[in-house]
Amino acid sequence: MFEPDLSGNNTAGYNTTDIGTLPLETCDTMNGSWGFSASDQDFKSVTELVHYLVRAAGYDTNLLLNVGPTLKGTFQPEVIERLEAMGKWTSEFGETIYGTRGCPMAP
Repeated sequence: MFEPDLSGNNTAGYNTTDIGTLPLETCDTMNGSWGFSASDQDFKSVTELVHYLVRAAGYDTNLLLNVGPTLKGTFQPEVIERLEAMGKWTSEFGETIYGTRGCPMAP
């Protein structure tokens, strides 16, 4: 697990570069907060999120994208908008990442 970084990288300053043989996963947020935060409205763009998904696939890594419900149990419109847009992207271009494996060379 790499938070919030891609496997083998350590740009966050607290991830190991020793990967091992277990399946890889990276996690990230849609904004700057883990879960719901009413004060955090600095959402990443759909383009940023899709690029991170594609880079994760290039590193042979699954992406866990964190979303959290509001205090009322709903999702913010910004979250829904981004998930729908990413779903649309994967419907059209998902074959470029689904079932792929990373390469011995860095992406």
